[in-house]
Amino acid sequence: MYKIINEKEEERWNLQLESHRKVRRWWLPPLISFLILAIIGLRRHSVYVGWQLTHKERKPIAETPRDYGLSYK
Repeated sequence: MYKIINEKEEERWNLQLESHRKVRRWWLPPLISFLILAIIGLRRHSVYVGWQLTHKERKPIAETPRDYGLSYK
């Protein structure tokens, strides 16, 4: 009798373990996809910020030292 109870209990545990594995598996692909998209987004953002910092719009020089009473050549 003890062996039968153990077999039934073991079968129940196996079913629970299998259901836990199925539950654990469904979120893995979306999580990996989200992480990949987040990494791509962060890289694009850092490239954009770097580009903006190193490629400013050029403005013509409108003032000279003479405007402030200084001499220059």
